[in-house]
Amino acid sequence: MCVLSFQDDLDFWGLDDALLESCCRDKYETELMCVLADMESECMDMQEDAPEIFRDNCMGRYQKCLWDLIEKPESSQAANIVSVISMMFVLVSTVGMSLNTLQGLKVLDDAGEPRDNPLLELIEAICIVWFTLEFFIRLTGSPDKCSFLKNGMNIIDVLAILPYYVELAMAQRSTGQKPEMLVEPAFMSQNTTVLDNEAFEEEEDDSLQGLLQVFRVFKLARILKLARHSRGLQSIIFTLTQSVPELGLLIMILIISGLIFASLTYYIEMDNDSGFTDIPTSFYWVIITMTTVGYGDIFPISGLGKLVGSMTAVSGALTMSLPLPIIVSNFEKYYAKQNLDDQLKNRRVRVAEMKKEEEKIRMRELGYSTGDSSIAELMKKERGVMLFKSPSSLLKIPIGQSPSPSLTIV
Repeated sequence: MCVLSFQDDLDFWGLDDALLESCCRDKYETELMCVLADMESECMDMQEDAPEIFRDNCMGRYQKCLWDLIEKPESSQAANIVSVISMMFVLVSTVGMSLNTLQGLKVLDDAGEPRDNPLLELIEAICIVWFTLEFFIRLTGSPDKCSFLKNGMNIIDVLAILPYYVELAMAQRSTGQKPEMLVEPAFMSQNTTVLDNEAFEEEEDDSLQGLLQVFRVFKLARILKLARHSRGLQSIIFTLTQSVPELGLLIMILIISGLIFASLTYYIEMDNDSGFTDIPTSFYWVIITMTTVGYGDIFPISGLGKLVGSMTAVSGALTMSLPLPIIVSNFEKYYAKQNLDDQLKNRRVRVAEMKKEEEKIRMRELGYSTGDSSIAELMKKERGVMLFKSPSSLLKIPIGQSPSPSLTIV
């Protein structure tokens, strides 16, 4: 029996579920919670998968075409090609950024200082132009601009594009900047004195270089653009977001156990020259031991310290294995749901194509020719004159034939 129907019967007769036996009540409440949770999850999925609403005019149709072309690779062959090209640009820009750090590929300028390879700079400029064009096309086609700008993937796109333009602006500023000449007034001294401001210029250059280094770090955001085109990366990101409580519990256990073992190791090894100079250093050793990394830069020497190290390694293995089943379960659920969604989308596309083909076949059997448009589209185009024309006048009747009254579409 459906648990929701049973709940409706209880409400209809005014009975409280507390009157049930304990075994039946536990089973009833468990199944009811599972059903309500599944219904809530399905409602959330339906809200997320709700179709975008565009304006019902010419601009709205063009906007929807741009949105489908850039955002939905499964909508058409052209959209799939654009998605592949975008992913290739991401890979090329990432490889070029890595190769640009090799000293063997750098060239020397007139002052003998190494600078970036011109060919790699050209490749990066082309990739940035593509990323910028893609972002603004996606922004133009978006039905909701505010939600678009708040989306995490779009923020990543901005962070991947912005450092290049900031670096270009700073380079233009540094090349166009001229040293300022400070001159004493003529009434104070008869000799013109040029003050040395090299220290001020060096300090300003250092601050600009520091800011430039910060923006260069943001270039790594272009690697995350692959998540837009990779279903596996999307599954991993969703799994991590859904497993935040478990990951928080893992971090809390690591911190608590790390402080305990770090304090023990410090007080045991403080008299030995083993590298445990303070508790933060001991905490660093505990973390790399519990995560089974073990750099080997510091390690306990005394017998009691080795015993604590062994306990640290064993507790780390147990601690790290606790949340893994939950994280793997979340990943499997999301991956299975994505596969079902893909199958459903493919089925909808096939059904739509079969409906169009069936409509064309029926129209040909009736002797009418509507071109590539369906009857509903023809009716929509003629809605301004529907009061003066019959529905059959929308169709192109072949020459020499006239439809019988029984074939007239009402």
